Amino acid sequence: MRNAPHSSFATILSCVTLSMACVACTPKSQMKLAAENAARPVASGIEGMRWVVGDDARALHTTISAMLKSNALHECENEALRGLGFFACTLDDSTLDALLSAFGGTPALERVWFGQVAGWKSVATVVVPSQTPLSIDGRSTRGDARLYQLSFRGWTLPTLEGSACAMEFRVTADSPSLSGLPTGHGDDASTRGTLLGAILRLEVPPNTALVLLANPAYAVPADTGPDVLPPATIADVLLKNQSFKSRREVLVFLPRFADTLPTPLRTLEPAESPAPQIP
Repeated sequence: MRNAPHSSFATILSCVTLSMACVACTPKSQMKLAAENAARPVASGIEGMRWVVGDDARALHTTISAMLKSNALHECENEALRGLGFFACTLDDSTLDALLSAFGGTPALERVWFGQVAGWKSVATVVVPSQTPLSIDGRSTRGDARLYQLSFRGWTLPTLEGSACAMEFRVTADSPSLSGLPTGHGDDASTRGTLLGAILRLEVPPNTALVLLANPAYAVPADTGPDVLPPATIADVLLKNQSFKSRREVLVFLPRFADTLPTPLRTLEPAESPAPQIP
């Protein structure tokens, strides 16, 4: 896993919300996510969660590296958005409790039901003032004010190996305007803007969670002079929590698959013909 600057996050909210919960959580008192994951959904689709975790980049980096090494996490092929500072990984959804505990817990947890998302939905937006230094593909750059938007879509589908879920993510940049800004709360994504990087396309199997966050980076002690962090990445500014300034957000996407076959009907045995009566 490559280092990238300090991280942040925005809100996941869906156009069709079937469930949402804000729950006080601490490392000693965690919401039992795995138990809820076991409940079978009434329809196939995608569920989303937003965690607000501590902003200790060194601790997060150490935790993620250890879990990757132990195969508890599996890093996704992410060349499309890696240069923008995003890190994507998957894990067994029954281990989400352990991951959240390893991240130090969350003071606020939101759960939403996206369902089948055929059109792009905005899940994070931010307006960055002009001349703000940003790191893109490892290079520091400054420019005009920009509206950055992370959007998402996804749907369940059959495959040769069984059911799976296709998910796609993209980041766009546009000139900010005074009206019509997407909020990042699951509303329709803006149709304007320039695509940054490329579209990240993933196929997620059942019982698997996709985790998306800004790649945590921290200052490495310098031989001389003060330690200096590189400029923030696009992921950092997009995923900065606005309610808890000293925290970053983690997005979790879970494919859900409802039973599509009816309960088998009891087979009726053919009635036996009565034995002939002999007078």
